[in-house]
Amino acid sequence: MIREQLTAPSPQDLAAFLNRHTRTRDCLIQVAGLAEVTYLGRAASTADLGTYLVLIK
Repeated sequence: MIREQLTAPSPQDLAAFLNRHTRTRDCLIQVAGLAEVTYLGRAASTADLGTYLVLIK
């Protein structure tokens, strides 16, 4: 069941959507779009600009 769907949201709308739905932790969130990834942690990594699907469980 799809509870809510955003199409081409602004960065502020996307942030509000993610904040609202990640607090409940009772759904799977899928975010698809054009992105560039930079990761800084134990090891640094990057992913070039491309289409990505992010799943938040």
